[in-house]
Amino acid sequence: PEPHTSSPPSPPAHAVLRALGWAVLALYFAAGLGFLVVRHVLWPRLDQWREPIEQAVSARIGLPVRIGSLETSFDRLRPLAVVRDLRIGDPDAGGVRIGEAEALLAWRSLLAGEPRFDRLRLSGPAIELERLGERRWRLLGVEFDLDSPGEQGLADWMLAQRRIEIVDA
Repeated sequence: PEPHTSSPPSPPAHAVLRALGWAVLALYFAAGLGFLVVRHVLWPRLDQWREPIEQAVSARIGLPVRIGSLETSFDRLRPLAVVRDLRIGDPDAGGVRIGEAEALLAWRSLLAGEPRFDRLRLSGPAIELERLGERRWRLLGVEFDLDSPGEQGLADWMLAQRRIEIVDA
């Protein structure tokens, strides 16, 4: 039997493979450039957008949110934000005050289209949670019924996080 030799790709197939290779290489460098822009330009200036961040989070959860201070850094290749004096809700209606929240952002947030964290650490939270019934709770002055399909958003979001730590509660 004669050894089987593969013939080189036909000219059109070769051109397609070459174009695909260049596209992959361009995507690789674009992703790298995007990472550098986030790491050295956008993320260090996150505190400049504190007010729009407060407004966006307030609109999302339906409660007022106030951030005392916001510091950013990186933990290896992942963005890290430290929020101090975080207040959620009306303090007179059982709002939450968190002394410090450390959020290690996951890159899967890009795919999810919303913030996802590899670690969310809440230090010194002052939370008033009241049980109203079998599957009904009041938190931040808002009543939640766990059997109501419209109220699972926050719970689903919390369960989508990799790790949540609560210390000094």
